[in-house]
Amino acid sequence: AEAVRGYTLLELLIVLVLFSLLTALAIPRFVTLYASLTAAYQRDEVLRQIAGLGYRALSQGRELVVGEASAAGAAALALPEGWSVQAKPPIRYYRNGACAGGTLELSAPHGTERLVLIPPLCQPQASND
Repeated sequence: AEAVRGYTLLELLIVLVLFSLLTALAIPRFVTLYASLTAAYQRDEVLRQIAGLGYRALSQGRELVVGEASAAGAAALALPEGWSVQAKPPIRYYRNGACAGGTLELSAPHGTERLVLIPPLCQPQASND
């Protein structure tokens, strides 16, 4: 008679334990990777919005202000939850699309970054200080 070959219960348990250990090591890394990719995407989106403010002011035919407490200033940027932008003094984008320039402080859950906006186009650039 031919014997039926298969795995013993002990062999199956060892494989399950090894698989569980590998999963326990890998999942925290995936969570960290996901969080860092999400933060990078949100940062890129905020920078894209800042870079497009001159065009928005031109296309809407009205002045936009970033860093002002007014309702128009708050609506200038759609920020992700936990993010904020401060400008002292407020940065004005004129109806012709030009910008007065200045410094923005971009605060996110993972840290703060200072951006310089050089007129007239005011594309965001990392500050050297």
